[in-house]
Amino acid sequence: MVRHGGSVSVESQLGQGTTFTVALPRSAERPDDAGGDDGRPFDLPLTILVIDDMEPLVEILRDAFVTSGQKVFTALSGRDAPDVLRRENIDVVVCDLGMAGMNGWEVGKAVKAQREGMGLPKAPFILITGWGGQRQEADRMAESSVDAVLEKPVDVGELLRVIRNVLPAREQQARITA
Repeated sequence: MVRHGGSVSVESQLGQGTTFTVALPRSAERPDDAGGDDGRPFDLPLTILVIDDMEPLVEILRDAFVTSGQKVFTALSGRDAPDVLRRENIDVVVCDLGMAGMNGWEVGKAVKAQREGMGLPKAPFILITGWGGQRQEADRMAESSVDAVLEKPVDVGELLRVIRNVLPAREQQARITA
């Protein structure tokens, strides 16, 4: 919490209860400032799968993506992702690294394998993490089919820009067929 500029304090009185106060810094950039001139960051709406075992973060990302005109599905573990991928045509996967049972690197490999098995192209895969130094894991990124790594706290504007950067072929194709 401290490395993200926040703090936690506790007040407790016997027989009266305990109060926890969590203070987090405001983001310098508002999510709606991250898009293009019309507030939409992409030429076409995307279908995005957000995977994280922390439900509050899943909700924040889902709300930010929906506000920018995207369709969003969520999973609270890597093991839940294959069900969503079977049912929905996912354009982008945003996944946490540190999850119990199946970490983000493993989810990246599983997503790639599942899509190949379904005869679908690889979906761009963005890993988010609270652990520093993961961007330097080029071999691991390639092995796990990870296109980009972002560190927490997630800046929604930066995340939208990264998604735009990993989708050039899709956007170019959309312009050609439109």
